[in-house]
Amino acid sequence: MAVEMRFPKLVLFGDSITQSSFSNGGWGAVLADYFQRKCDVLNRGFSGYTSAYMNKLVLPSLLQHDLTPKESLAAVVILLGSNDACLEGKDERSLTIDEYVSNMNSIISKFVNHGLSVDRIVVMTPPPINEEMWAKECVIKGREMNLSSSRTRSFAKACADLCAKLGVEVIDLNGDMPKEENWSRYVSDGLHLSGEGNQFVAYKLIPVLEAKLGHLPQLFPEWKDIDPKQPEKHLGEDVSKNRTYAGNSRKIEFSHILALGRP
Repeated sequence: MAVEMRFPKLVLFGDSITQSSFSNGGWGAVLADYFQRKCDVLNRGFSGYTSAYMNKLVLPSLLQHDLTPKESLAAVVILLGSNDACLEGKDERSLTIDEYVSNMNSIISKFVNHGLSVDRIVVMTPPPINEEMWAKECVIKGREMNLSSSRTRSFAKACADLCAKLGVEVIDLNGDMPKEENWSRYVSDGLHLSGEGNQFVAYKLIPVLEAKLGHLPQLFPEWKDIDPKQPEKHLGEDVSKNRTYAGNSRKIEFSHILALGRP
């Protein structure tokens, strides 16, 4: 008799910086590699989306269709705010800080109401803006300059303050990146992450997520532990208990994942 197997899910929830995170060397791809056979990493990033779009359009569908049963949700990483912070009058997606905070609060609350504990939610603030680089990118794309570093910084601070109030762990990309020497190397066009920027985000995220998900066992036994003539005798016992088989846990050295070392 077939036994239902439920893979835990780590959801990456955000805009283009999340959508592109599964590209070669992207921070999402690094997470998928790091947690392979422990959980599925779902990329739910949508280029150009604001917290309003994600809260009112994407999240209801995600909770209803992708994250069932509720117990399958292991953790979520939320990264929103860059598009919300577009300059008023320059981009119709622009939101006020209060609107952004309200949406972020609603998003977090919906995940909690879905059964996810606050300690399994990670929020990253929108990364800093290099205005000179982004202005050149806007010229290339034939549109008005629509972002400013100071406005994005204000949104990042509001995000961090909300997380502190709610007890949600936050990774302050907006504050941490500029502390690094020549931090502009972390963005490819003034906004989106470069290869080194993706590495920086992965370096920040993995220790945080390891503390939350490191207890998850490796799913299914190692091949060498399976009886080739009766594989089901191994799988039946453990799968029926939903991922209780620990096997030889695949512990990956952080230095191996980030082969180039700390950015």
